[in-house]
Amino acid sequence: MKWISIFILGFSLSLSSHSDKIEVANVAKINSSKDDFAPYVKGNILYFISKEGKGNKKYDTKVIRLGQDEHPKSLTRINNSQHTSLAFHPSGNAFFTRESQRNGSSHLFYDIYYFNSEFELNALPFNSRNYDVMNPCFTSDGRFMIFQSNMENEATGNDGGYDIFISRMDYDASKTPARLYFSEPVGVGLGVNTEFDETHPFYSNGLLYFTREEDNADIYSIPLTVHPTGAIQLGEANKLKAPINSDADDFGYCTNGDQAFFVSNRDEGKGGYDIYEVK
Repeated sequence: MKWISIFILGFSLSLSSHSDKIEVANVAKINSSKDDFAPYVKGNILYFISKEGKGNKKYDTKVIRLGQDEHPKSLTRINNSQHTSLAFHPSGNAFFTRESQRNGSSHLFYDIYYFNSEFELNALPFNSRNYDVMNPCFTSDGRFMIFQSNMENEATGNDGGYDIFISRMDYDASKTPARLYFSEPVGVGLGVNTEFDETHPFYSNGLLYFTREEDNADIYSIPLTVHPTGAIQLGEANKLKAPINSDADDFGYCTNGDQAFFVSNRDEGKGGYDIYEVK
């Protein structure tokens, strides 16, 4: 059942304006000569994915305590060579995107799974062999999951490209272990989704950050409020200015309110994709 109503509000963000105070720096101590991406900051802990896995590992989920650790470490308990992103629900449940190969074909698909408090693996009900669901984030109250998918979006007519979707989450504590239930996803609205690909959502303090891929990938922000009824209020989408966006591909913005990180393949990087900090 599609239950989300969408309202558009017209106001802009000072964050999108150019500021001489904003600087970005390559986080050299965590970046490798290969690809490092999918940053997720929670408090003073930064999680990310690296292709610099040892042995036969394809991807390596890493963690570093900001301001404490000199080097990142592999996250052992829920690490998997197919994980391509990691996020945490306010309840503490760990959600991740897993790269899958189905039916023996060469086509790769991305699904979202989560571990509950007892580290039992659960697949989302709308994972499908026909499209990707990936890169989750959550509203502050934990009631809604926002994610990227190339499932069909009736609002934009999108059939094959990526849009940003939202699903309501219900928590059933009567089960042992407790269970999460999800509503049918819908697009977050035309203020975000366009004929281009929209990817890598991250929600913080009333703002939805996402990436739009036109000539290259750029980071945008938009005021977003999701009411308990499911009604969505959207402001005006704004492209973040330099030095956050550049002529390179810039995506995967995340913040804990004090620090912010994103991914870029700009020329001064150590590898293909590196993680940068906004200062």
